[in-house]
Amino acid sequence: MNQPGGQRLAGLDAVRFVCALIVVIGHNPPSWRFLGSAGHGAVLVAKLARDMTSGPAAVIVFFVISGFCIHWPHRGNSQPIGADYFLRRYIRIGAPLGAALLVSPYFGISSGELLGSVLWSLYCELIYYTIYPILLRIATRLSWEHLVVVAFAAATAWVVARPNPSGNYTSASVFSDSVIGLPCWLLGCLMAERKLPAVPSTRKIWLWRALVYCTSILALELRFHSFVHYDLSLNFFGILVMYWLSRELSYHQAKRPWQWLERAGAWSYSLYLFHLAGIELPAKLFRHWSEGAQWVVRTPITLVACYLFYLVFERPSHRLARLAAGAVRPRLASST
Repeated sequence: MNQPGGQRLAGLDAVRFVCALIVVIGHNPPSWRFLGSAGHGAVLVAKLARDMTSGPAAVIVFFVISGFCIHWPHRGNSQPIGADYFLRRYIRIGAPLGAALLVSPYFGISSGELLGSVLWSLYCELIYYTIYPILLRIATRLSWEHLVVVAFAAATAWVVARPNPSGNYTSASVFSDSVIGLPCWLLGCLMAERKLPAVPSTRKIWLWRALVYCTSILALELRFHSFVHYDLSLNFFGILVMYWLSRELSYHQAKRPWQWLERAGAWSYSLYLFHLAGIELPAKLFRHWSEGAQWVVRTPITLVACYLFYLVFERPSHRLARLAAGAVRPRLASST
């Protein structure tokens, strides 16, 4: 993402790509029947591998990053948010989303499957984008800290009053999901308000990364083996994510991230949005292959399909969003 003045704020795109890849891995588990023929040891390894990633935890990272990116350009800005903000946000997220809804059924992925797996978080973000100007006004009168505390209290009360029997973070209600997810999004806004910490050493940043990863796996295990489900644990996981990301950003001001990973982050939204369709491709392209062989090529094919989706749909939506926002901005300036 860009800082005010056009300087690139390094590190977030790389994190986005890693998190999107975690979601893909979570939706592409090892082929049980294929590994079953290799013996009980292989099945045990496959089950352990299944429990080594938490897609919902990766979505929490997306929420915190999203709140940070939305609020970062508006820190200390007393001017009201205009129509150019809404146009840019809605087009950038909405155009690829609409394309995915139209294209995915041709790959055997229904809109219902999309809603239960990826679209719920995007609908939440659209809600957050819409109410952000109101949240900004409230925060200027109170503080972002107070707003986060209120959102946490409301989300926790909602979870206690309306527990999700599935144990998942998401439910059948977008409104419910948006109430539960709002604290994590606001944590990103709070992070944007705060000064970045001192640059951590390479050893310390890897310890932070390990801590975040291990905590995400702990949340996964609690979801399946305790009464502490995702809708309760992951919001508190978001607090850890906020502190980690602030150090990640600080670290990458001094040491640039891997450029290939940062460039891959430019199409992480397409990877998140379209990966279910990509996962279905091997079954259509190589229907005579064994299930295990299809699983081996599934992730590479998914990456290629999602990158093509980015070129065809997401990248043009960025240009369209800039053009639309630029067309509205002069009118707003001339009317003031």
